Amino acid sequence: MGYKDVERSAALTGDQWVSFIEQDFAAGATLVVTEARESGRSGICDPSGQPRFDVIEQIIDSGADCGRLVFEAPTKELQAFFVTRLGSDVNLANVAPGDVIALERLRLGLRSDTLVHFELDWQVMPPPLRGVWAQREATTYVLYLIGGSVAAFHLDAANDWLCRNARLVIMLTILAALGAEAVFLAETGVTTALGSGNDPFQPSVIPFTVGAIACLYLVGVALVKPGRSRRLGRRGGVADRPCGICGC
Repeated sequence: MGYKDVERSAALTGDQWVSFIEQDFAAGATLVVTEARESGRSGICDPSGQPRFDVIEQIIDSGADCGRLVFEAPTKELQAFFVTRLGSDVNLANVAPGDVIALERLRLGLRSDTLVHFELDWQVMPPPLRGVWAQREATTYVLYLIGGSVAAFHLDAANDWLCRNARLVIMLTILAALGAEAVFLAETGVTTALGSGNDPFQPSVIPFTVGAIACLYLVGVALVKPGRSRRLGRRGGVADRPCGICGC
């Protein structure tokens, strides 16, 4: 599916990709291969070698059986993307014989490209938490929790800094949110060089996520301000320290 010619491939819309894939399956095809050429710069990819994220997401959202799709992935970047996005058992083709072992390491999460995205093939988690959740979400947020645990060992210092710089934290969080949204919008047709705007572990999203966590912490500090309410107010601990956002 797709063309080796770059210009003809670029002219194919996501709707056309979905329609042609459905037609192939309806005609009796067992598997459908998405073109990428040996260079990885045509078909399902753009001329720069990046996956056509909008087309791929549209194919996935269409309900197509990804287990019957075979994605040509001649480069390490394409292999890492498909393993990360669709799981360690994604069907890949056009892989050079010398890259087979390296690809298997990608599938097992034994390389940095997929270290935090590997699927838990050892059945460590119960069935509802396997697959995409285990592969992309659980491991991602575990790393955020580790970061929070490190901060917890220095809670006094972290609390003092956040309260002194509350307005700055809020302002930077808003700017980070606008930046992440700009990356998300750019991904839909301008550029994919900055990563995806809908993945919590992308560099463009991490600053907003960290800022949002800090803002929620400041909200909690404000809610437990002594004297704010008999039900929420309390004495002692971090609530007694002055906070730049609420003056508590």
